[in-house]
Amino acid sequence: MNINELARAFVQGRPGKCHNAHTDGQTYTLHDSPIVVKTDTEYQFYWHGYYTKTTAAHMNEVLYVAGAPFRVGYTDARRRGEDMFVWRTV
Repeated sequence: MNINELARAFVQGRPGKCHNAHTDGQTYTLHDSPIVVKTDTEYQFYWHGYYTKTTAAHMNEVLYVAGAPFRVGYTDARRRGEDMFVWRTV
């Protein structure tokens, strides 16, 4: 699986694994840290202090596949001290 296929599996509620990331369909984990948690009405994104290109790439792939109208940048999140953000789908 690649990052796009893993993001698709996550958004569709299916399990999957890609190198250092995996999902059970409800939680998307990168390097043993849950970076996205999905509920019926929202996606909760967590940086866990890892403001990296890799974390942002995984978050942005989930946002893209889920149809979000925006992307995130790790430098802006780090500058703001943002630890988490929520995207509501309804």
